[in-house]
Amino acid sequence: MSTYMNDLLRLSNEYGSDERYVVKGGGNTSVKDGAIMYVKASGEPLSTIKKSGFVKMKLSTLETLFGKTYSPNQEVREKEVLQDLMDARFEGETMRPSVEALLHSFIPFRFVVHLHPAIVNGLTCSLSGKEAMKQLFKNYWS
Repeated sequence: MSTYMNDLLRLSNEYGSDERYVVKGGGNTSVKDGAIMYVKASGEPLSTIKKSGFVKMKLSTLETLFGKTYSPNQEVREKEVLQDLMDARFEGETMRPSVEALLHSFIPFRFVVHLHPAIVNGLTCSLSGKEAMKQLFKNYWS
């Protein structure tokens, strides 16, 4: 188990318990430790996640997926990517990693906290989201 696991658990439980950041414990967290990445298993709530709720994955295997060509057929492609994610797990791992595991592997930081704040989702999914963003961030909008 990673020497960073206690920090990952603290971050996961803290953010997963705060409804300003997540809805019902959603979101994903991970930690990279050398050639290993521990990522939240699919369906595990951040607010109460324990060590057993993370999947141990091989970063080197995940890295190879960025250059891989997948089927143009969406249904086939989704099955291929899922199989590759499952194959990137260490032997003995049985849980399904978060679908965002590949994104977590790519981000060049030890810890990744990927959340889904309701207020941000509401803004980005709104029909008038672009106009609201321009108003809120007019000094930064180009």
